Amino acid sequence: MTQPDLKECLPKRCDIYSGGAWQKPISGRYSDTLNPANGAVLASVAEAGDEDADAVVARARKGFLEWRDVVPLERARILKEVAALLRRHGDELALIDAANCGNPYTEMRGDATIAAAQMDFFAGLVTEMKGDTIPMGPDRVNMTTREPLGVVQRGQRVVVRYAVVGVAFVLQRDLLTDRPEVVADVREAGRLESA
Repeated sequence: MTQPDLKECLPKRCDIYSGGAWQKPISGRYSDTLNPANGAVLASVAEAGDEDADAVVARARKGFLEWRDVVPLERARILKEVAALLRRHGDELALIDAANCGNPYTEMRGDATIAAAQMDFFAGLVTEMKGDTIPMGPDRVNMTTREPLGVVQRGQRVVVRYAVVGVAFVLQRDLLTDRPEVVADVREAGRLESA
């Protein structure tokens, strides 16, 4: 297994990705992300503050209004496309993850493969999202339908330590339904609690 060159793999943009586009932090502040193995600066990444969190939640709410109307088979197609991207760029994502958290490259490569497989799995579940109809006696039926509720915010350590598989795990089940996600580093999650 040949590892790609880390400098070639590092993202060119390290701003906040929200609403389908890169956003500069409102404060203009960036922090260095360090390779734990040697202390080298990997990149300067945007520091999201309270105003950024509010803007991200507002964009997620707008995205929710669009995503809830995407038909299930189109959601499945999108999830399969994400799985294909994870497979195609698995080596680069693994190298970035390994440099960022200090885990072995081969382990991180396995995580990219797992994330892609999970995306495929959830793409297959899209058409299985159904309500229930229960006969309740003469002329009565109890019907359960699944309706989108709105924006969900999560702050999970898994996203900090294992970015590729962590983000995939958090997002995939909600992309097949109607809930846009706001993913935050667990240390910042408190800022979004009231979203």
